[in-house]
Amino acid sequence: MPRSRYKSLVDAFAADIRGARLPPGTRLPTHRQLAASEGLALVTASRVYAELEAMGLVSGEAGRGTFVRETSLPPGHG
Repeated sequence: MPRSRYKSLVDAFAADIRGARLPPGTRLPTHRQLAASEGLALVTASRVYAELEAMGLVSGEAGRGTFVRETSLPPGHG
């Protein structure tokens, strides 16, 4: 069974964050920008960010965007 595009993007973002290619505080593209650049449905782009947030790698701020978290902090603490 081939890997889903969604899972591939989650893994790629996670690797970039953990590898410091996306340092803490980096603002990620908006959900719409990610969807457009990757040829995804908006709901799929939102799912990518929701998964990264559940992993404790990013945090979403209403009206501001999605940002890379300090990875030393556990989810919900920062």
